[in-house]
Amino acid sequence: MSIKNAVIYVPGEEIHLSSANLKIDERTLLEIIRARLESHFDKVYIIAPDTLAEKYNFKFAIENKAEGLGIISAVYSALTHIDAPGIFITTCLLPFISDGFIEFMKTQQGNLLVSSGKKICYQTGIFSKSILPLLNLIVEDNIKAMNLYRGKKEFTFHFENFIDRITADIIDIDYEKFFISAICCLK
Repeated sequence: MSIKNAVIYVPGEEIHLSSANLKIDERTLLEIIRARLESHFDKVYIIAPDTLAEKYNFKFAIENKAEGLGIISAVYSALTHIDAPGIFITTCLLPFISDGFIEFMKTQQGNLLVSSGKKICYQTGIFSKSILPLLNLIVEDNIKAMNLYRGKKEFTFHFENFIDRITADIIDIDYEKFFISAICCLK
């Protein structure tokens, strides 16, 4: 399977919006990530507040269909919107990705997440359409829980359990040396 679509997820919280708009030289972090992805993928989508998608003039914006579920909402929204067997998803919190890393990820099968220093970096990965039934259950259960406990903003499903249930492979990026170590290389 060759991955042809990428998604940049920018949650609506202030810290994430600040990261997306962070200036490095003359471009913002979001512009840098977008340019890097556009050189490798047929289409680059964004899941972000409408004002951010409009500000950066994204042609392909995806509505967040499960607000409040973190990265799971991005994966769910992307897989239900894009007709493809697999999708590359990243956030503005993990910008230091190299061309070699992107090319490696594009050729992988199934679900693949990265780890660094024994910690899973769930913000970036390849997610396959095969996990959509599980995501539907997670979203339904959490919407019920949020309705039951009005005002509840956090979801009831832990991401570690999600990783176990989708049987994602994990690649150690420290070992593979895929990530760029200096901001100057982002240009």
